[in-house]
Amino acid sequence: MSSMAKYLGIEIGGTKLQAALGNGEGTLEHLQRVPAEARGGREAICRQIVELSHTVLQSAGISKSNVERIGIGFGGPVDPAAGLVCTSHQVEGWDNFPLVSWLEEHVGIPVVLGNDSDMAGLAEANVGAGRGKSRVVYMNIGSGIGGAIVIDGRVYMSQGAGASEIGHLRIRPSHHGAPWQTLEDVASGWNLATAAKRAAERDPESQLAKLVNGELSRITTHTLIKALDVRDQAAVEIWLRAIEYLGVAIANVITLLRPEIFVLGGGVSLAGDILFEPLKREVAKQVFAPFAGSYVIVPAALGEDVVLHGALKLARDGGA
Repeated sequence: MSSMAKYLGIEIGGTKLQAALGNGEGTLEHLQRVPAEARGGREAICRQIVELSHTVLQSAGISKSNVERIGIGFGGPVDPAAGLVCTSHQVEGWDNFPLVSWLEEHVGIPVVLGNDSDMAGLAEANVGAGRGKSRVVYMNIGSGIGGAIVIDGRVYMSQGAGASEIGHLRIRPSHHGAPWQTLEDVASGWNLATAAKRAAERDPESQLAKLVNGELSRITTHTLIKALDVRDQAAVEIWLRAIEYLGVAIANVITLLRPEIFVLGGGVSLAGDILFEPLKREVAKQVFAPFAGSYVIVPAALGEDVVLHGALKLARDGGA
């Protein structure tokens, strides 16, 4: 193992856990990835985290004394200053759990904690698509929508307990007098898949339905994107509506913060030009006119390892 690898990064998600050693500057070594035992709740996942940590160290042939710090990217709201997980929207048992002190006790290495979207933004700003830029905004569009603001290489944390909840920006009311829906409500991958299933239910002869041979429960966001290639009308309408909402949200963030670069990650971003080209046009239409041309919108660069890179950078920095 390289002598530069002195930190351990861990990602805790609802479906997967991964860990790797690295230097916090863009290298990963001895990466390990396992499915999360979500049905076992927090206790099962905590056991997995300890096992995964030991596995990485054994793979590298080093002891815990060789690791200066562990950085964690957790899939849910956290309070980094207090070392607490606030909750998980996917796995039971995490409410107000003191993950930092628990892991320090069970692994014996100092620990720092961050939210997974913040860690992804930290990584993209420092070693990914936003490298070299001073003001970076990151947004991941997956089953949910998260975000991060990174200024001069550090995540903006407001009062130490998080910020940048882009997915919870209020976008539109579902009908007059109703509470306004969030961006996540109307443009997340989960919402897109649900809207596609409903459209196929209304028209069983549609291309959407035919792509899954009528097994509508199999419709995913990927199915919706494939239906765009054959110009399924309902799919096009769902997609363009989501892009309109995403464009308004991004334009509002740019108008407020004027970042140099807006980085998009997450599974939906993998759609490529069919997402980015109309989205760029929508943002240009909606953004504050004097800021036109002051930003770029680009895909994320670090793929599935992005949260690990951010967790390692957090560990290197000693916290947010």
